[in-house]
Amino acid sequence: MKNKNAGIGHVSLVGAGCGSKEWITVEGLALLRSCDVVVYDDLIDATLLHEVPPQAERIYVGKRSHRSSAKQEDIQSILVDRARQNQHVVRLKGGDPFVFGRGGEEIQALNEHGIPWNVVPGISSALAIPAEAGIPVTHRGVSRSLHIMTAHTREDVLRRDMEQFARLEGTLIFLMGLESLGTIVSVLIENGRDKHTPAAILSGGNTLHRCKVTGTLENIAEKAREEGVVTPAVIVVGEVVALDLQKDAVLPLSDVRIGLTGTDDFQAKLRDRLQPFGAKPVSMMRGRCTELAAVIPWEEIIDGKDKWIVFTSVQGIRNFFLRCKEARIDHRAFTSCKFAVIGSATGKALEGYGFIPDLCPKEYTSPALAEELLLQVKEGEKVYLFSSKQGTNLLTERLLEKQVDYQRFDVYDTEFVCDNRQMEALEYILFGSAGGVKALFRSGYQMGKTTRGICIGKICADAFRECFQKEPIVAVSATVEAMLQALLETVKDSEG
Repeated sequence: MKNKNAGIGHVSLVGAGCGSKEWITVEGLALLRSCDVVVYDDLIDATLLHEVPPQAERIYVGKRSHRSSAKQEDIQSILVDRARQNQHVVRLKGGDPFVFGRGGEEIQALNEHGIPWNVVPGISSALAIPAEAGIPVTHRGVSRSLHIMTAHTREDVLRRDMEQFARLEGTLIFLMGLESLGTIVSVLIENGRDKHTPAAILSGGNTLHRCKVTGTLENIAEKAREEGVVTPAVIVVGEVVALDLQKDAVLPLSDVRIGLTGTDDFQAKLRDRLQPFGAKPVSMMRGRCTELAAVIPWEEIIDGKDKWIVFTSVQGIRNFFLRCKEARIDHRAFTSCKFAVIGSATGKALEGYGFIPDLCPKEYTSPALAEELLLQVKEGEKVYLFSSKQGTNLLTERLLEKQVDYQRFDVYDTEFVCDNRQMEALEYILFGSAGGVKALFRSGYQMGKTTRGICIGKICADAFRECFQKEPIVAVSATVEAMLQALLETVKDSEG
């Protein structure tokens, strides 16, 4: 993305989407992960900043009503200045850069100074927030058009524009209009819109504190006041509001607020399974894996004698085969090796490298893996265990107790960085490891009285009891599916 020969950098205007970080585009995420500088706004998922390279500069230029903020001219100067320093700058904007995002002004400034740029569109709240609320902005036989307007303007200008807007057919969308809601509805009615036209106020977007208020033009302002709706909010006016697609949807976890812990991969798996059920998952931490410089005796491992290679995590497998590649070890050299894994996910990861596990315990825990190994390891066979520095010693203790010849290699370490903002509203927190429990506890997080923990396995549950002095819900097996099942059953029981 850099043009070093010209001594000038490049600016990418990237739409972050609205709500969850998963709503950024693949291209936008790739640019974010490779930038030198990120210049970012309010109303983006803060966890997107975790994707920025550690050495990259982070510059906050958020703009919110009733709050001092960066001037547009200053933002444009920052973009030009950093690009002139031969840097790749990502201008990260909430929603889409060109939907009331002033992206056009920033590009004009870049053009004026001869700065190369590109634009990556984002998902606008005008479309996404109604969709999340079960309101299709267009629908056959109901609305054939869509009109989006900002209400963040002078009163006289707003009234003039609204007079024209009122005469349009189809769905009307207002952004930044909550403070002008009274004016909006009155002018629409004065200029011909039926006072019984369905209307909705969607506040909080895709955050933990969502609010959906529906009514008509006649009563929506009063309802919004009664509900205490706060900004940011999207206002929808039109017959599509009455469709209310969520009414008949089967969403057993609708708006249930769930905290996610553990590694990024683990959280991604949970999020993928939770969202189709209507849940609102939020990341409470990010896990950064660091490769450790363990000295692996490759000649000994591939000497042709029978032995066991044991993995207790997907990350351990990745690190093992990365080191294998670095050492130029041909996979055919492992013909005398048998492989053991702690669970189905680890087994699937191993199969991705062309090896079918010889052993996978029915219960995906370290004690179960140890007992299965003790049954299958023959006299004279050595065990090579590849794990995390934070991994439990239960497996090695059992091998030592039975005098099994083994060698453990800590090939990676995991560091958890916690984010405890606005977590008091969570109803459930999911834990996939004792390490995740302890990291959250060490961060100073205070678990609410009504917040419940769901843990994988006995070790994780014991850590939860010790740290938070509460009884957790324990999944029947150490899998994402078992955690989801435990969550669904608990929610159903609480409603029954």
